[in-house]
Amino acid sequence: MLSVYILEDDAMHRASIEKIIRDTIMIEELEMELACVSANPVEVIEYVRMHPKPPGVYFFDVDLKTDMTGIAAAVHVRKMDENGKIIFVTTRGELSYLTFTHKIEALDYIVKDNPDEIARRIRECLLLAQTRYYQEKRTSGAVFRIQEKEMLRSFPHEDIMFFETGNESHQILLHTANAHIYFSASLSEIAMQSEQFFRCHKSYVVHLKNIVSYDKKEKKITCKNGEHCYVSIREQSRLLKALRQQ
Repeated sequence: MLSVYILEDDAMHRASIEKIIRDTIMIEELEMELACVSANPVEVIEYVRMHPKPPGVYFFDVDLKTDMTGIAAAVHVRKMDENGKIIFVTTRGELSYLTFTHKIEALDYIVKDNPDEIARRIRECLLLAQTRYYQEKRTSGAVFRIQEKEMLRSFPHEDIMFFETGNESHQILLHTANAHIYFSASLSEIAMQSEQFFRCHKSYVVHLKNIVSYDKKEKKITCKNGEHCYVSIREQSRLLKALRQQ
């Protein structure tokens, strides 16, 4: 389900945009929900950071009565949601060039000069956002996402070799084809994200499709990048069964 965000400092315009979005979601039966409606860019940015549900659909005013513009807020959001759909709804049509300057890749730039036109364009953006969301899900391979401070990083499953526990509590080390990345999570949560992520040991989750060989005597897995992880005695039979089914 797509999360929708509204950032608009004018109360009347904010209520109008919210009604258009709610009505469109209901009438068109879109798989979307309004996640955050605010006049404060910091509040929206913090909400996205604390509730990472990419991709989102963002309707931002440009000229806010705060120290931060809607363009600047969109730059922050883009770092956290690389596939999010950002739409600017504003009276400042002459500022549209800034979306290119900051490489925001906005889906649309709607000028508030005609209420009927605004409603039509918002509806079109919502429909297009959902269509592209489904297209991207069908055409792109599965990805594993890691939230790092203000940035969301995505790793194709095909590049993931295995995960192992780090030295600190809730610390995980991700082994990819050519990199090592530390992040916070638990192996049990990771193992639930894909049928191909196999919990082979209390300290390891391996990607089944990237296993090259398994040494029963050493209980050692060799992955496509040449790295090794290990299998516990209790998980050995389950691993062999899983490998036979590949």
